[in-house]
Formats: sequence, structure tokens, C-alpha cells
Amino acid sequence: MRIRKGSKKFRKILQGKTTHQISSNIRKFSDLTDTIINLDNSVRINGHWSKNFYSNSMRTFLYKLHHNLLGLNSRVANFVRNHPRTCTFCDIIRIREENPETTKHLFFECNIVEDCLRGFFNWCFNNAIMIGSREFFVGTSFENENKNKTMDIVLCIAKKIIWECKLRFCIPTVEIFKKCFLWEIKIMYKNSKFVRDCVTKSDLFLNHQEIRF
Repeated sequence: MRIRKGSKKFRKILQGKTTHQISSNIRKFSDLTDTIINLDNSVRINGHWSKNFYSNSMRTFLYKLHHNLLGLNSRVANFVRNHPRTCTFCDIIRIREENPETTKHLFFECNIVEDCLRGFFNWCFNNAIMIGSREFFVGTSFENENKNKTMDIVLCIAKKIIWECKLRFCIPTVEIFKKCFLWEIKIMYKNSKFVRDCVTKSDLFLNHQEIRF
């Protein structure tokens, strides 16, 4: 008769063997995005996909993103013969330079995505917040923690929009970002007290004329 040992994580705590290290999937994510991720940020990033105010499709996307399981062209090409390794958006507009579709390129460095993100963030934050590569992939570090949590939600939605456009072979635009973001954030705001509290206390959209809940 097999004896169930119970939770391995719980046994380690009872034995005083708690681990304090960055998980392997986040170390890989750090390499792919060329960012430095500390232990606190690692725990926060790995917890994104488990938030119950996200839809199932959003949670699945975040899990695959941070566990390096997304079907990026540069990864799929290793398993599928004649599959292109290049960026989907660059191929659609026929950019001559061959840019491999990596995590960092697709979600931040692609010229098309870069322009859309700049326009979207300028609209969303009234030109008051600059989002660089580290903030986009790791998160912000404001003194107001509610602001950081709200920013996490905004950035997760932005990444999901990019991925949905890639899957649909659709060039992302600022208008697409605005429309999809408002649809997603309003549903979360309506259904989750946590999101309502974070958004209200962050004051990020306090004076925004187009964002109304």
C-alpha cells in the first residue's frame, strides 16, 4: 500500500528547508527578455497567471509566456519543417530584414509593436509614464503599490493583445489596443473588488477622459 507523503513544498517548510531562489522558468524568461529579475519580481511574475480576475484565455497565455511555452516562430521552426523563424508582423508588411520571432522582439522590439505600444501608453497615461523594456517585462516600482498592481494588469493586457494579433495575422494598431484594453479592463473592474480597489487607489486613470468604468 502506497504511503502518500503529502505536499513536497509543505514538507520542506516543516523540515526547515524553505527555498529562496528564482525559479528556473523565470531565469529563462530573464534571458529571453534581456532583463534582470530579482526574487521578489520572480514571485510576482510567476503569480500573474493564477489571478482569478483574469479570463481563462488570459491566464493560459500568461502561464505560457512566463514558462516559455508560446508558439513563437523561432521555436516552432525547430519542430516543423519549412516553418518561418521570422517575425509574423515583419513578414506581413514585407520588411526585408529577417528578424527572428523571439519573445523580446515580438512583444517589444518589433517596429510595428514598438510604435503601437508608445501610442497606447501615451494615450493610457497621458504621456506621464515612460515604459521601457524592463518595466514592460518585469513590472514597475512605484512607491504606491496599488499603482504597481494596476500597471501589472495593464501590461499583461497589452502583451495579450499583441499575441492575439499575431495569432490572427493582424497588424496591431493603437486603435486596436485602445478598444481591446477598454473591453478587458472594464470586465475585470466590474467583476473583481480587488481590481476596483487597485485601480481606484492607484489614481492612474483619475483624469483620463476616455477611460470610464
